[in-house]
Order: sequence, then C-alpha cells, then structure tokens
Amino acid sequence: MNSLGALGLYLVLVVVTTSYFRLHLRRSAWKRCHYLVYVASVAVIGHGLLTDPHLTGKVDLLDGEKLLVEFCSALTLAFGVYGVKRKRNRLRELQGVSIASRR
Repeated sequence: MNSLGALGLYLVLVVVTTSYFRLHLRRSAWKRCHYLVYVASVAVIGHGLLTDPHLTGKVDLLDGEKLLVEFCSALTLAFGVYGVKRKRNRLRELQGVSIASRR
C-alpha cells in the first residue's frame, strides 16, 4: 500500500511540474498530463483507505482517520460529478447558441 501512496505522490509531482512549465508546452500535452491528477487521487485515496497504521493486518474502515479519508473522497467525487454536469450543460448551451445563430 505504501507503493500506491508513492505512485500518487509521483503523479502529483508530474502534474505540478508540468503546470509550472505549461506555457512552454502545447495545450493538448499539458491537458493530458493534467488529467493524471485523477489517477493520483485514486491512488492516494486507495493508500489512505487500505493502509494499516497499527500494522495488525486488519484494516478498520470505521477508524477516525479512515472516516476522514472516506469523507474527503466522497466530497471529491461529489465535486467531480458536479463539474462534469456543469461542463455538459455549458457545452449544450454553447451548441444551442451556435445553432441558433446560424439560422
């Protein structure tokens, strides 16, 4: 599970580094690198949920730290769904405006 956390950290470092040099990259290349943050979030959440801090071999999902990770991951998922819905509505509105302006 520590390797999963390290993978998440390295992916976040890639996203931060490419964001720093984003003006020197093409937009499509930067955007592809920026989408790695979603993979990193899955890795970090998986690490947070599946790591046993007491090294007993059992993972207690009702532990206080795990509940915080669960709450933050649910919040992240909710904002992600909201963002996707908002983007879809915006695209529909823009397509409706462009179709109406052609008439």
